[in-house]
Amino acid sequence: MFPNFYPTQNETISISEYYEFQTNVILPNKNISGKIKIINQLHEFLNLNENWDSYGAQPLNKKTIEKAIEVVNVLDRNNIEVYYTAPSPSGDILLESRMRNKILEIEILVDDKITFTAYENDDVFKSGNLIESDYDIINWFLS
Repeated sequence: MFPNFYPTQNETISISEYYEFQTNVILPNKNISGKIKIINQLHEFLNLNENWDSYGAQPLNKKTIEKAIEVVNVLDRNNIEVYYTAPSPSGDILLESRMRNKILEIEILVDDKITFTAYENDDVFKSGNLIESDYDIINWFLS
């Protein structure tokens, strides 16, 4: 089942079977449509069977997809829109955000690790493991 994104008093968007509908309340976040699109894409990754790329790719597991959705929600709460997501043949998930001359790539790995690579002007600025309390990279990205 899909998670509720906002507490009931602020709820403006609901998801049902991969589509969105809106009430007459003002949206609390301008990124909500992009967020829903990315979350729907992540859910669709569950439909990928073994060998989905014809080169022996592994199917994605639900736990990795749920972790990716958590990351999308954290980024959204910080007004960072994920504009691209893709599965990897090993079962990992890539999330990518862009802002001005900065790119933030986050990989959710099947072994429960989350890594990131941050680029500025097409050069690697920083990379490593991302932990929930690591707000430095989010602050850098927003600056």
